[in-house]
Amino acid sequence: MRVNGAQSYRKGKATETHSCHYVRQVSDSMRSPEEMRPDGLNSTFYKKYTEAYGIPILGSNKVSDDALKRACYTVRYLFAGHSGVRNTFYKLGGRFAIMAETEVTLDVPEHSKMGSIWNTRARGLGGTLPTPLTTGAEENLLCTKTDRYPKEDIFLHEAAHAVDLIAARIAIPTFLKAKEDAFKNAKAKGLWDNTYAMTNSVEYFVSSF
Repeated sequence: MRVNGAQSYRKGKATETHSCHYVRQVSDSMRSPEEMRPDGLNSTFYKKYTEAYGIPILGSNKVSDDALKRACYTVRYLFAGHSGVRNTFYKLGGRFAIMAETEVTLDVPEHSKMGSIWNTRARGLGGTLPTPLTTGAEENLLCTKTDRYPKEDIFLHEAAHAVDLIAARIAIPTFLKAKEDAFKNAKAKGLWDNTYAMTNSVEYFVSSF
């Protein structure tokens, strides 16, 4: 089965509901590679789960339920406006994981083979088609004193990257051109010069959230 020309993996389709208020254990059925590509969900690390539209928000036993609920709230509203985008994200195994304050990037199984520099460089990474997992950090979601980015919603930023790189460019045929045109228009008019948003069209898109 294919989703708008992209290889599809998960059975079923995205729902129109959520259970953000309810954090529970990860089911065995969700751990298979058929559900969560490319390698399934690591049973040692992933213990907690909630969802929005059937899209998983995951964490270890170290992450608080409140952080998972807060992330789920973000996912719920990020995907609310376009059923095609959320269904494509669902079918391609898109998911989210939250790191506890005491965890680092390489603790996340899908990111465990990255260079150790990422343990200090990032508190969240956007998902891609090869690795459709997006991460965020507990302290940033809950705005605790240990948050190194107190004025930024890093999880929202990385989740927006995932919307772009995994789903929107597949579900919306005009998306890439519209994104590039909007960036070029802003650049030509000198809008938001010397800001991170003007790095390229990818960062311009996510900075709009």
